Amino acid sequence: TKAKEVAVGLDSRKNSKILIEQLIKGINDQGANVVQVGVISTPGFFYYMMKGKYESGIMVTPSHDPKEYAGFKLYRGSQNGPSPISFDSGGREVKLLMEEGEFPKASKKGKKSKENLTHEYVKYLESYSEKTAKNKEDYKLLKFVVDCQNGSGTLEAQAIKNTFSGTKIINNSANGSFPAKVPDPLMPEAR
Repeated sequence: TKAKEVAVGLDSRKNSKILIEQLIKGINDQGANVVQVGVISTPGFFYYMMKGKYESGIMVTPSHDPKEYAGFKLYRGSQNGPSPISFDSGGREVKLLMEEGEFPKASKKGKKSKENLTHEYVKYLESYSEKTAKNKEDYKLLKFVVDCQNGSGTLEAQAIKNTFSGTKIINNSANGSFPAKVPDPLMPEAR
């Protein structure tokens, strides 16, 4: 995309932590700056991209694939928020670049920085939850059980708990080895 600034986030998997350092190095070597937003869920990453108005973003995650997998979700920034890059909307070109393996050297390397909008993101989620309730007294009586499956969605779960006091959160520590269950909600053993 020839972006000058790229947001980068990752899930809690061990593979992601290894990949992100090399990804950042490669982006910096190409002359683009990287803003690392840390361990976050994909919806949280969307929030960062919208607030930061980044030209591009890469989420290091294989999503709901097994823990030993690794992957990237690529996004273009736009005025309407991030837009996923699919095979037909730029992914083919990325694949060709990777296969060729020829990357021109930038005259100046990019820089790496970190941004933390965690508190702001949790407040946004809390306000969104409150807006959906018809009667503000009734929503305080609702009770939920949220299973984070030791994934990266712990911020969202905490926002629900902050809004709905009757919420119980289980498996809420991000752990890339997923000790509680597999990270695929379509698998019966994950339900």
